[in-house]
Amino acid sequence: MTTRHWLCMLAAFAASCVAHASPALIRYPNVHGGKVVFVARDALWVASTQGGKAQALADMPGPPSAPRFSPDGRYIAFTAQNRGNEDVYVVSSAGGPTTRLTWAADTTATPPPWWGPNNLVVGWAPDSSAILFLSRSTAFARSEPVLMKVPVGGGLPVRVDLNDAAMLSYSPDGQAIAYSRTFAAYRPWKRYDGGLAPDVYVYRFASGQRRQLTDWKGTDDFPMWVGQRIFFVSDRDAGRRANLWVMDEDGGNARELTHFTDGDIDFPSVGDGTIAFQQGGALWLMDTATLALHAVPIGVPDDGKSSTPISIALGPYVRPADVTGAADYALSPDGRRVAFSALGRMAWVDVDGKPALPTRRADSDRADEDHPAWSPDGTALAFVTDRSGEEEVVVRAWATGNERVLTHTASGYYYRPTWSPDGKRLLVADAGHGLWLLDAGGGASLCVARDPAAEIRDAAFSADGMLVAYSTLPANQQRALHVYDTRTHADHVVSSPMDSDWSGRFSSDGTRLYFLSNRHAQPVLSDRETDMVPIRSTGVYEAPIKGGVVQMDKATPLPFPGGAYALEGEHGGALFVFAKATTQIESNVEGERNVLHVFDLATRQDRTLAEGAETVDVAPDGRHIAWFAAGTYHVSGTGEASGWTVDLATLRGDVTWQHAWKEMFDKAWRLERDMFEDKALDGAPWRRVHDVLAMRLPALSSQADFHYLLGQLQGEVGSSHTYYGARPAQAPREAEPLLGADLALDGSTGLYRIARILQGDNSRPAIRSPLQAPGIDATAGDYVLAINHQPLKAPRNPQELLAGATGPVVLSLAPSPASAPVDVTVVPLESEAALRQYDALVSRRHLVDSLSHGTIAYIYLTNMAEAGTRQFIDQFYAQQDKKALLVDVRWNTGGFTSQLMLERLRRRPAGVFVNRQGAQATLPDGLLAGPKLVLVNHYSASDGDQFPYFFREEGVGNVVGTRTWGGVRGILGAWPLMDRTTVNVPKDVLLSNDHRPLIENEGVHPDIEVDDDATGDRDAQLERAVQALLNEPGSPQAHAKGSPPR
Repeated sequence: MTTRHWLCMLAAFAASCVAHASPALIRYPNVHGGKVVFVARDALWVASTQGGKAQALADMPGPPSAPRFSPDGRYIAFTAQNRGNEDVYVVSSAGGPTTRLTWAADTTATPPPWWGPNNLVVGWAPDSSAILFLSRSTAFARSEPVLMKVPVGGGLPVRVDLNDAAMLSYSPDGQAIAYSRTFAAYRPWKRYDGGLAPDVYVYRFASGQRRQLTDWKGTDDFPMWVGQRIFFVSDRDAGRRANLWVMDEDGGNARELTHFTDGDIDFPSVGDGTIAFQQGGALWLMDTATLALHAVPIGVPDDGKSSTPISIALGPYVRPADVTGAADYALSPDGRRVAFSALGRMAWVDVDGKPALPTRRADSDRADEDHPAWSPDGTALAFVTDRSGEEEVVVRAWATGNERVLTHTASGYYYRPTWSPDGKRLLVADAGHGLWLLDAGGGASLCVARDPAAEIRDAAFSADGMLVAYSTLPANQQRALHVYDTRTHADHVVSSPMDSDWSGRFSSDGTRLYFLSNRHAQPVLSDRETDMVPIRSTGVYEAPIKGGVVQMDKATPLPFPGGAYALEGEHGGALFVFAKATTQIESNVEGERNVLHVFDLATRQDRTLAEGAETVDVAPDGRHIAWFAAGTYHVSGTGEASGWTVDLATLRGDVTWQHAWKEMFDKAWRLERDMFEDKALDGAPWRRVHDVLAMRLPALSSQADFHYLLGQLQGEVGSSHTYYGARPAQAPREAEPLLGADLALDGSTGLYRIARILQGDNSRPAIRSPLQAPGIDATAGDYVLAINHQPLKAPRNPQELLAGATGPVVLSLAPSPASAPVDVTVVPLESEAALRQYDALVSRRHLVDSLSHGTIAYIYLTNMAEAGTRQFIDQFYAQQDKKALLVDVRWNTGGFTSQLMLERLRRRPAGVFVNRQGAQATLPDGLLAGPKLVLVNHYSASDGDQFPYFFREEGVGNVVGTRTWGGVRGILGAWPLMDRTTVNVPKDVLLSNDHRPLIENEGVHPDIEVDDDATGDRDAQLERAVQALLNEPGSPQAHAKGSPPR
């Protein structure tokens, strides 16, 4: 019988389900002994495989995932989140108290949901003695976990001797394992064919041999070994749906078993010869002997917390900024209250201490209201709402609550409106690069301008409301300042094409136009090479207006040094200028802060109003300001030395989470519909996608459920970079300090020893190694007898004694169990990720030195952002004396700086300077001549894809390794939903100069393909790359360097 027929049966069967239990999204099912364990409503449940009412298994320490019965059926292992950390727990299959088995910190405090849970349970040892799990704690790459195991009775987790393993299943005799080598279970991208697409392998422990069983271009994952067959999930059918397949254990005779067309199979598992999985919101079981498939109706008791209104604090849900980083709150003209978007409703807080109130009606959790703007007289509030099902600009009267809808659009996304000084009209930009003039009374709207290249976000009215200044981005990439006349509709570009001008602001008397311009060129020389970069080029300027004409040829600078600025407008003869700190790549230059200035245009005197502000808002009359800094909102008068801290504690409201999740789902769907780079969404049937997935909304009962459905929605686009992010945590994560060392158990004594101290550089705080700090006498081999004076002995986990500790910790060390311990005080790390990468980098550089006799430079780049650029600087210039170069971008997570690095690698010697003593200096400098190769793997992603592609395309060198990830569509930023969950929308696609698509959903193929070793510490890819470089023409092995001519 086909799956389609079973879907029909499911509808009738589910109707007979226990009446007291509402639908629930059942995930991670696993079967043993006629029972199925699963996750629903943020809890673990057990039910009969015949269906019926589920029973709660145990009190959970936090939201669980991935429960698995032990092979002997005595225990259930699972992953659960507790105080911000995810760890492995175990509980009796009969219920009872849970036992925590790991205290393994994540690589970052804010991992995105599509990384999947840290310490994710994936199976058991065949003899039920240990639990297998995927952990990022000791991983080289922040987002890519390694396979570990921990004894069921507790103790030190150890790494399983497989370099790369994800979803897995043991053979019936326990002598082999079927597994996938890339962890992609939570990544949203569907119909994915890039280098990270998983395949199924078999590894035999006795021989150490690995064999690849599948080679489909897309996904083959979740292997389940039963008898002489391996079941697995694949998207190789015509509809590219992830369905259940089976093959012989040698990889032959693959065939499809299910034929779902409306959604993918989710997290299947096998137990007692039964495969369990979720699909379409239902629980399905398949008998592996008969291949019979049936849906199981399960009733999961509902506490009603997600389907009924609850009162919550709204402060954590206030959005301080929009997707571009602009302020998303508004200060009233009298400075007495601030309007916010708080969980999707317009709310205000009185700075005088009165209770904060939402201004919405009872359906506030069914719509998202944001981008508030007060009218000049303070009687009305303009904002954007999607209550109609589409984004609209609305004006609400403050006194009565009456509203007028100013737009009637079928699609699109609006930013914060700007009022005319007389309160009769508004300007609003849309994400489709349009600028609109709206009638505050509800009359006709007019599209003033549209710029194909960029959004128009800097528009402003003149004092009389007749003129509008805005800027566009022409083909020469210099911003052009326009002045538009609302009476005649005449539009004039007032900028010279040789200048880049923007952010025009009219003076209140109509005689001046203030604007920003990149006319303050400040070329700065690099301190590493003869290269320059212009920085802090922006200045503040004024141009006279005469007869309605802006005289840009008479523009003069205001006395602000070159920098980075935002003009907040002119009010009452004072110009508000927001000076931004100099940025590096992702962070501010050390010691610099944002500063809000007020400049008196009559006296030409400047005053500082606020320091350290992240965003600011100036009241329409210029007498008060609001700003956001370090998580707190502030208000002050512009003439006052101090102000008020805005108290959000009284801001409360009711929310029905199922209403909120539906609203956010719909908005995410519209964002992709309206802003994805291809209007046809690469052929995805977008309305049907919405309607099918929306049917699962009533079953959601937790934030994890919503993340799952949101990931399914984003994935249906079938594109890279369709990520989603969790809302900010509302409670701090419990500290799980790390020592920067690997410990090992001495089985003969039950004591722990330091197996390895990670190599760091304590002169660089980001990669300091705690046990290498000055004054710390610790060496590999030392016993750790106590932590913070608590004795340490197996089966106690060393990390258990560190958990929750803040500040320095005391280790009691001894060279032998019988020796007197010496106490040392260590400052631990929050994350070892950077340190472990540096430790590996040093080891690999030593290996390259050894293999090449010191002639090949080795550079590792973790990303193409700030961290990777720092690594390039630290490594490139120090190795200019080498004769060849190997650039390692394996596990590179991308960014946007690849072309900056390639520019240096493309350099060719134009000449050489030689002095009297015979020393040589290349022209240009900053040059590493000789052959070059780049090393890649499946995890080289995004800008880490582009780097090897253009490395080869531009003749720098060849590519060695495995095919890369294959995702190069660009994104603007993270679009916030009402609870501050975020989604990404790809906005452009990378094409070649002759407009061929590049890299996307394919990856970069290597010139020399070298796979990773299955086990052991060898780096076969690195060794092969070194050998290839030594064989290159012009390599150090090919010829010796000649003497310079004299």
